[in-house]
Amino acid sequence: MFSIDLTGKTVLITGAASGIGLGIATQMAKAGANVCGCDISDDHSAFDAAVKQYDGESLYIVCDVTNTRVLNIVYSKSYKSLKALIF
Repeated sequence: MFSIDLTGKTVLITGAASGIGLGIATQMAKAGANVCGCDISDDHSAFDAAVKQYDGESLYIVCDVTNTRVLNIVYSKSYKSLKALIF
């Protein structure tokens, strides 16, 4: 089993409301990361439940990341709220 410690790190996950994005967000939270999730869906209940079970901080932003003008806003909001990002 692959194991990584992301305590104190912040990750940005696109498509975080469901499917693979939600799975990645969950695993990142399990590894100790703070998680910023983005999705076009305004239903982020599954994201909130998945991330909060591991006691990390989280932020969810409703947006369409295919719109490049939105990406600077997403980065700024996530950085202000969660302080640091890794890619």
